[in-house]
Amino acid sequence: MKPVLILCMAACCAFLSAQTVTQANGLSAENGTLKTSGSARTLFADDFTTAKDGSWKIGNYQNRLKIERKMYEGKQALVITNGIGKAMDTAFDLIVQPLEVENLTQYSITFSASASFYTEGLAGRKLSSQNRIVFLDANQKLIKAEKFRFTSVKKGYKANVISGTAPAGTKYISMAFGADIPDVRPGNYIAIADLKICVVDSMPAWNDKNATKDVLFDDFSKDSGAWKPFKNYQNALKIERKKHEGKSALVISNAGAVKDTAFTVQTKHFDLNGAAQYRITFDLHANYWTADYGKAKRGSRSCVIFYGITGKMIASHPVIYHGSTKSYKTYTVNGKVPANAASFTLCFGGDSPDVKPGKFIAVTNVKIQLAAAGRK
Repeated sequence: MKPVLILCMAACCAFLSAQTVTQANGLSAENGTLKTSGSARTLFADDFTTAKDGSWKIGNYQNRLKIERKMYEGKQALVITNGIGKAMDTAFDLIVQPLEVENLTQYSITFSASASFYTEGLAGRKLSSQNRIVFLDANQKLIKAEKFRFTSVKKGYKANVISGTAPAGTKYISMAFGADIPDVRPGNYIAIADLKICVVDSMPAWNDKNATKDVLFDDFSKDSGAWKPFKNYQNALKIERKKHEGKSALVISNAGAVKDTAFTVQTKHFDLNGAAQYRITFDLHANYWTADYGKAKRGSRSCVIFYGITGKMIASHPVIYHGSTKSYKTYTVNGKVPANAASFTLCFGGDSPDVKPGKFIAVTNVKIQLAAAGRK
């Protein structure tokens, strides 16, 4: 896992330093704490008090590390320790799921770190098991990855700020904490606290004062009449309103042995009535990885579809939910209504990966709101 070449790569590559703060429009740092103003907005925050299933993708080589949320050095933190009590090869990759932005110009990431060893020497290989900020295009294809280093202290926490300019074409931003070198040995630890990602972009901030009444709210306790007939390739799946983990939900599952599946659960058309923004929230629990459903460009997929006044489709926006969670996670999708759009529908669907026997998706509390334009 640790070829000699990786030492050269870690030594030769340029790193962003968590001690060098680029002052951005609307973003500044004071004593290691991020201050936002003007056009900046908080894109993601985690104080590690409660689990955020679906917000993180966790990599833990052969499960040799213990990665847990708990109080450590006087702060609630994400704490990484040796979980097997032996000095063995370890590697970890803690990845924030991609976050949607629009015309992103600048970003700033703040967090506090405590560790029993020198964290500026953490290194990995290529695009895994290393500290990095990742910029993705509209299809979540890599545009650029920037490595960063951070400092820490043994007693208490050291505040870190990383700030910079995003590459052109960025539609999603993500970041990760990771390392393959050095190993986390028995008695050693790394603790991360108070993570916040802020950005300057043109995504309109949602303002409830501008919102219309709810276009839709469905908890699937009964047939709301808001959905078109479900599409279910070869009738391979069960798509049913039922109780799931104590909630009424629409549950999609494969109780048989059919391998090739595809489904589409789509609302009827809703008029936009001149709205400029939309917000969709829903609670979803899936026991497998479902993010690819929102990345598909045609066929069964998860998206918002916009139609012109003649009823012809003019645009679609992805709806991405990651799955692989232990319980329900609340997802929020915000966006701008495309020019000349007159109506829209919401789709939950997917063709790949298949819903294999024993796998399921459960969705509930689907809420759609529309609003007038403007960042307030």
